[in-house]
Amino acid sequence: MTGSGGAPPVLGVGIIGCGMAAQALHLPALASLSHLFRVAHVVDAAPSVAATIADRLGARRSARPAELLADPDVDVVLVATPDAFHARYVIDACRAGKRAVLVEKPLALTVGEARAVVAEAESTGVPVQVGTMHRYDPAFRKAEELMAGLDPPDLVVVETIAGPNEAFVADAVELVRGPVDPALSDAETPLSWLATGIHHAGLDAPSDHLIAALMGLTLSTHDLALLRATLGEPQAVEHLTLLRGFGFETVLDYGHTKAVVVAYERTVKRVDWRARWLWPDREVEVRFPQSWGSSEAATVPLHTNDGALLSSDTFGARHETGFRAEWRHLHAVATEGVVPLTPAADAAADVALVHRIVAAGASPAPTRPDAAGVAVLGAGWITALHVPVLDALPDARVAVVASRTAAAAERRAWTVGCDHATFADLGAVVGRPDVDVVLVAGPPSVHADHAVTALEAGRAVVVEKPLASTLAGADAVVEAAQRTGRAVAYAENYAYAPVITEARRRVEAGAVGPLRSVRVHMRHARPTYGSFLDPAYGGGVLFDLGAHAVWWALALAGFAPVTEVDAELEATADGESDDHAVVRMRTGGGPTLTVEASWRRAPDDGEDSGAVVEGDAARLEVVLDPWPELRLVSGDETTELTWDDPAAGTTGGVTGHYGYLPELRAFLRDIRSGGAPQPDAAVGRSVLEVICAAYAAAGSGRPVSLPFEGSRDLTPYELWRGGG
Repeated sequence: MTGSGGAPPVLGVGIIGCGMAAQALHLPALASLSHLFRVAHVVDAAPSVAATIADRLGARRSARPAELLADPDVDVVLVATPDAFHARYVIDACRAGKRAVLVEKPLALTVGEARAVVAEAESTGVPVQVGTMHRYDPAFRKAEELMAGLDPPDLVVVETIAGPNEAFVADAVELVRGPVDPALSDAETPLSWLATGIHHAGLDAPSDHLIAALMGLTLSTHDLALLRATLGEPQAVEHLTLLRGFGFETVLDYGHTKAVVVAYERTVKRVDWRARWLWPDREVEVRFPQSWGSSEAATVPLHTNDGALLSSDTFGARHETGFRAEWRHLHAVATEGVVPLTPAADAAADVALVHRIVAAGASPAPTRPDAAGVAVLGAGWITALHVPVLDALPDARVAVVASRTAAAAERRAWTVGCDHATFADLGAVVGRPDVDVVLVAGPPSVHADHAVTALEAGRAVVVEKPLASTLAGADAVVEAAQRTGRAVAYAENYAYAPVITEARRRVEAGAVGPLRSVRVHMRHARPTYGSFLDPAYGGGVLFDLGAHAVWWALALAGFAPVTEVDAELEATADGESDDHAVVRMRTGGGPTLTVEASWRRAPDDGEDSGAVVEGDAARLEVVLDPWPELRLVSGDETTELTWDDPAAGTTGGVTGHYGYLPELRAFLRDIRSGGAPQPDAAVGRSVLEVICAAYAAAGSGRPVSLPFEGSRDLTPYELWRGGG
């Protein structure tokens, strides 16, 4: 921070996220306020973007936000990342002791995350200002002045009819773009909106309710801030109507006042954004221009009766924007102790209001009073699905999330507002009186230890695939389950994927006749989640995708006992792990089973997963990705088969499509009724036995017989590199 004499200090700005909002909205505003701000440091997941922006501005750049937050030249922080990371970096900035934080809307995607930000801002004393810029617009401030002292209006109508942002941006600025470094990106980003829809609408709501959640948190959050400034908190949400295309309409009841909020996005390159406060004898309106690169100013028409005549006055026509105004206000917040007009507490209340609006249309099922308390051990990629699904199920509630680091556990726990801990406190976590079920979802190397500890604490257990990193670990889980009498579910979600379930039913009913062969393939780009390239993790693609594919092949073959395994593994370029595998299983007179697992698919090609079951009478073709299909081929005739998918077209549809939702529902049902979950730990051990034999076969160059007689203390990777 610099300043001399009576001049206001110039604050150093750190920008986390240099995408469209930063380049097209904030950087122009900051450039016009150089007497108050200078950009000191930038961070972006695309290194070339950060480099170009930093060079233009004479700023420093870093690969990670932590380096920016440690920079003493950064006084205030702008968080303009994808929405899923707003809460994370705002809280980090508060903990870094910065003078103030400006975060793009929405404050957070879930109620739990928003409340976590409020708590941190209050705890650290760092003011957080949310970028709902219309609240700072001089036109709206004038409207507030015109409404001061009046009785509450009878009706408020807010209409936001928006055109495509990208089209307006293209007219105003040439965006700097560049490839994202996978090491700097987050694999959970694609899941963030899925989890958001589940959080706000529930699992069984029609999938178009995701639109209401998305619109409410992004576009309409501007309007909710204006309503909160003039009317406060609504007493009720009367209804939600989804509009054809991409939009919604809702009515909010504030007691004396009704507010109608309409949000609609289209491809027509025009914006009609206005809010009207209506009384019997007057109308105050604010008309906002489109935000991207606009040189227009918002205006305030005031309409009243002057005797028998209508009197209309219009205020505005200053070439001022809400973005410049919000930055000016942030300067006063940071240097004079002024309170933000859009504090985190108000923005958090608006996230909760979005939740109420979406729930009014979706009617999610309430949590049962006797819902099972779940401890989630692990905070990696898979828990980005498990946690919101569990939180939305009436029969479950997430009590605590634990991980290797407190930061990872805390961030996952924020999403649902539960407790967090580390693996160092494992005994205390699984022993909590409010925990009935333990979901083991950390790295494979800890699966066995965590599962056994939970079983010995008397808890039912769900273990993510693979069951363990060694067969000795798998043996320990099976033994502990038998000894304690507690249920253990092997979390093979494909066991509940509707298309695979239907395929199994058709095969068992004899649709293809006696089986001859089963072939399963699973291909996608190398994952950015997990540490599969680290030998300590236990293995590569065969350990990751192969666990699914091996189970799938075994299941389609009716779990015919495997007598021999042969395999070829191909290593990554650095030779540290396998990224392509072909496994052949013989079943002693039964069908031959072949599995291909590969990470050699280009990211833009998407995923590709399927199976072919050959019988004496017909062939059954199963497609899981890119979209579920089932075909029965008999001679020259192909029949498209249909089946009932309860999750199709619902907010939880993707989780249902891959089996996550029915899997967790079934397990909760089983433990409540005392039933035995399937697949169980013994099935998980059988899958791992095939995988270990495959790695050993690839290492030795010869087939391996089952039951496996090699070392049960070695990981699959060690069996491969040790020559079997």
